[in-house]
Amino acid sequence: MQQVSPITYRQEIEQYGFSIVEGVMDMTIAVKKRINIPGFRAWLIKDGVHHVQPPIPILERMLTLRIHLDNTFADNAPLQIISCSHNRGYLKPEIIQILKVNAVTCPVPCGGVLAMKPLLVHASQPARNPRHRRVIHIEFVAEELPAGLEWYGS
Repeated sequence: MQQVSPITYRQEIEQYGFSIVEGVMDMTIAVKKRINIPGFRAWLIKDGVHHVQPPIPILERMLTLRIHLDNTFADNAPLQIISCSHNRGYLKPEIIQILKVNAVTCPVPCGGVLAMKPLLVHASQPARNPRHRRVIHIEFVAEELPAGLEWYGS
């Protein structure tokens, strides 16, 4: 498998003229149905599936694998991350704006896997050379939810 090095924010600005703009954290989980439980908030429905923001400790114990079905290199909008940001819990947008100077770009070849925590601040730019950038996004967690709340797909 091809080894690909991350690109720093400054290298990216110099070479490609773009950088992380709006970083996001994956703050919601998919559940089978809505059950109002203290600590679970910001309910919404995406594509007919209930989503909720759980307490931060649940998100801290999750792991996401992104399996790349296509090359995702500098001109095809690879994921940009703020390294170790997942260790800080929830970050307000103004803090993300300060930290984005430390962003790195994570090019991944076809067949590559990027492992990340949901609380890792991440973003991607529009592709300058639009091609497929298909990714299988799988979230893992080794615990049950409380009070009858169930993971969607379990």
